[in-house]
Amino acid sequence: MQRREGVVVASVAAVVLAAAAVVSLRWKHRKCESWKEFVRHWGMMCTETSQKHLNFNRGRAGVGVSEGVIGAIGNTPLIRIRSLSEATGCEIYGKCEFLNPGGSVKDRVAVQIIEEALQSGALCVGGVVTEGSAGSTAVSLAMVALAYGCRCHVVIPDDAAIEKTQILESMGATVERVRPVSITHKNHFVNVARRRALEARAANSAPEAQLYAISKQNPHLEEKVDHHVKAFTSEVHEFHAAIHSKSGLPCEIIATRNNSCDSRPAEEEFLISIQKEIIACLIAGVTDSSHVKNTRSSGEKLHVISEEQANAGMSLAEAQPTELHVRDSDSSDHLNSKWQGRGGYFADQFENLANFRAHYEGTGPEIWVQTGGKVDAFVAAAGTGGTIAGVSRYLKEQNPQVKCFLIDPPGSGLYNKVTRGVMYTREEAEGKRMKNPFDTITEGIGINRITENFKKAQLDGAFRGTDKEAVEMARYLMRNDGLFLGSSSSMNCVGAVRVAQMLGPGHTIVTILCDGGARHLSKFHNADYLAAQGLTPIAKSLEFIQPRNPAHAV
Repeated sequence: MQRREGVVVASVAAVVLAAAAVVSLRWKHRKCESWKEFVRHWGMMCTETSQKHLNFNRGRAGVGVSEGVIGAIGNTPLIRIRSLSEATGCEIYGKCEFLNPGGSVKDRVAVQIIEEALQSGALCVGGVVTEGSAGSTAVSLAMVALAYGCRCHVVIPDDAAIEKTQILESMGATVERVRPVSITHKNHFVNVARRRALEARAANSAPEAQLYAISKQNPHLEEKVDHHVKAFTSEVHEFHAAIHSKSGLPCEIIATRNNSCDSRPAEEEFLISIQKEIIACLIAGVTDSSHVKNTRSSGEKLHVISEEQANAGMSLAEAQPTELHVRDSDSSDHLNSKWQGRGGYFADQFENLANFRAHYEGTGPEIWVQTGGKVDAFVAAAGTGGTIAGVSRYLKEQNPQVKCFLIDPPGSGLYNKVTRGVMYTREEAEGKRMKNPFDTITEGIGINRITENFKKAQLDGAFRGTDKEAVEMARYLMRNDGLFLGSSSSMNCVGAVRVAQMLGPGHTIVTILCDGGARHLSKFHNADYLAAQGLTPIAKSLEFIQPRNPAHAV
């Protein structure tokens, strides 16, 4: 009897609470012009958010229970940063992306990239995901790849914090450290990662594996291949257009069958076939790939036939083609044996628009819901540009009056691009700028090129930030709020204060707390390292940030 009464009481209480919530919501959205609009707002408040990018292979084990580590990514808290809010008179909120399972905002990107690759067939279970990353993306990819049954190979600059390498290796990822060079250099960490994916994919096909092994024996072959492949760009577009006209499918999803994986993007299939032909040409000593009409492979031998022989209708036996032997041991030493036969996929976080979509479909909507649509400004630094592009575009679509700003660290050219329309100042023109200057202590933000992701950003202006400000901000937030943040998060908070100083009291400003400080112990949070760079923090308040108006976007 008591049990039944308890159930009745609980049911009545639930009804009362629901009614109170409806009344409260109706009051909050009293300007709703129709019941339909009210219901829309009710749904908006009651759902977790419109994170479309978390749908693939994911379900809920029960109410309040996430499906594995993937289900725990996203829906991060939005917190009021008390010290900054009280000091500026604005409401300054930080989106706690460091509370994602992998410890950073890049968890969202890793999920989006891998899910889209699996869905399209560009990646298959058991394959390897490669990436060139100096920041947190590598850690996120290593974690998410394992959750989907894949492997991860990371190429990282050797000047990155050593703890990131230690974390990655502990997570089972293969880590390759390379010397920092310009993005235009073939050995830039991003370009090396791209090659590793092609090598892993090549190991999936005997002819391709042979050709890559041969290229390893010819030191100058790789550059020549890259040069000739560029000449086929127009043919790639014509190839896509032809398939599109016949199939009616969008170019992005056109794919062809692959022996061990469901499918391979048509453009990649085409480029690899071109590479095979060009490599064969160059091995045969022909400098113009158009002179070779036919290449054929047979067993462990690659046969190259010249144009004249092919036109004459000669068979392989008659032509006595160039014969190249390839041993199994010639395959790249960088390939883990577990990857072979399973293919590879280059995550390409800088240019892959899955990065942008992760934030346009996830982070942006979450911020809008968590603030109740009451946000005056958003500010963040940019590396790949995915976060600032996705969030700024979404917020401005909801309310064009929301102001969005970039905070740019030393050495980055984005400030100039946003405010002047050019990447470099006159003093930094080509031929005058150092190739590898020591630019900033911050990691994962700042860049000297425009990525496909950043192109989608909708910005009202930009601020410059300094290493000194970022270091001081990190200590200030630790001392006053108990927030232990990384370098990019600290720079974002510098940006939030600058926006508050510009707008004045009474405004709501949101920024991203990208990652925590645990991955920055060897540099950003190392007293000896900071002292050597003249960056020892000394400020007791926010006096280290002098009011400065932003330069408006052009």
